[in-house]
Amino acid sequence: MPKTQRLLFGTLLLTAAGLISRLIGFFYRIFLSHAIGAEGMGIFQLISPIFNLCYAFTVLGVQTALSKSVAARLATGNKKGARDLFIVGSAISFCASLLAFMAVYFGCDWFCNVILAEPRCIPLVRLMSFTIPFGTLHICITSYYFAQKKTVIPSIEQMLEQCVRVMSSWVFFRLMLANGIPASPFLAVAGTAVSELFAFFFIFHFLRKEFKEEGYHIRQVSSVRVYASEILRLSLPLTANRVILNLLRSVETVLIPFCLRLYGLTSGEALSTYGVLTGMALPLILFPSTITHSVSVMLLPAVAESKARNQKDRIAFTVEKTIRYGLFLGILCFGLFYRYGDSLGALLFHSEEAGRYIAILSFICPFMYLSTTLASIINGLGKTTLYFIQSLAGLLLRICFVFFAIPRFGILGYLWGVLANEIILVLLSVISLHREGVLVFHAADAIAKPLCFLMISAGCAQSLQLISAYLPGGPLILLVASCAVLTLVYVLLLNTFHLIHLPNLIRKSHE
Repeated sequence: MPKTQRLLFGTLLLTAAGLISRLIGFFYRIFLSHAIGAEGMGIFQLISPIFNLCYAFTVLGVQTALSKSVAARLATGNKKGARDLFIVGSAISFCASLLAFMAVYFGCDWFCNVILAEPRCIPLVRLMSFTIPFGTLHICITSYYFAQKKTVIPSIEQMLEQCVRVMSSWVFFRLMLANGIPASPFLAVAGTAVSELFAFFFIFHFLRKEFKEEGYHIRQVSSVRVYASEILRLSLPLTANRVILNLLRSVETVLIPFCLRLYGLTSGEALSTYGVLTGMALPLILFPSTITHSVSVMLLPAVAESKARNQKDRIAFTVEKTIRYGLFLGILCFGLFYRYGDSLGALLFHSEEAGRYIAILSFICPFMYLSTTLASIINGLGKTTLYFIQSLAGLLLRICFVFFAIPRFGILGYLWGVLANEIILVLLSVISLHREGVLVFHAADAIAKPLCFLMISAGCAQSLQLISAYLPGGPLILLVASCAVLTLVYVLLLNTFHLIHLPNLIRKSHE
């Protein structure tokens, strides 16, 4: 299969798996919001920065280094070297994960009481700490498959992991009810822990089988010192960057409830507001980002390979397509969430507050979806320090909004900060790619025409109101039909004016 088609096939497969997983996760969020309430969602979301910080320390830098270095070796036909490097990198990450596990397990009392100021997080953090070593190795193995552009096993694993998470949480929920225990965030954490363990053992089974079939043995790893030096040289700056960024994100997470209390909310109201935003509104906004995440995962090794072969034209072509399709998706999602955000919040989460947040957050869609893929291109070009500086600038700006805007304007001040952060990231990425000489951009095709098509599509969807009385199922069916009509008309207009080519995409995905 040619490289372009292999990249397309891998992206489509990952996107399909991601969409199914996100769809399952979306209904899972609805279940959680009803089972543990907005305050429970806030407590559950409050512990996530701890583990994001742990993974930043243990594996995220190594993951990027592995993806880049393994892809570069495979491009030159050095398959054994790629595997040796993967084994050494995974060993480094695993050792770091053991340190992170001990730090979290033995220090969770202090962290939850002093930093989070929420003692109810202690059993949740302690339980999740056991998953750190398994999650670390799982990420390393997944990056090895992606570097080879093999997406079948990671895609299956992604869907099964989500199913295991949902089923486990439901079982814990039923056990709590049967024993007269009120539903709490523990059921969400327990389900997540079980799914993390399942994901590791599932993907490790296939990796072990592949190594065995091809006669590869870990004991035959050579040049350990050379590989370790290469991994550390590439990953240590990335790890430092990720740790700093995740540390600042942790500060942001702690500051949001604190600043909401300064705004005048009680502790329970602050956690509820935080839970509605991060547990209901943001997951819905991020749902379409499954597509951009799949693209970004495949882009990094592809761009790294093109750079290794000095194929600047191919990189420019990739950048042009990335910007164009990222904006197509972002503009469509902006229209859907802005127009139907209130209805989505009320019908799905029974929360008018969630609906307001969805409508406001719709403005970040074109920038958020684009920044993810542009970041992968920049990392693929080896500009990891530049990416860190850009991310740091955007995050510091967002924290300034948390610190200064939330006490005065409430959670609305934070939403403004999120929008400003995404705009800054996109602008800085575009400037960087322009300096690299690989930026190709046509504003009329990427922005002006899609916005016109969006307005036409919205008008067509609005016409359904005329026949709403004849549609069965009430408001939910009308909402689904309106979203479907808007999306279909928008895509058909893009295809009619040759901005996308549906027949070519369908044919290549089957080849």
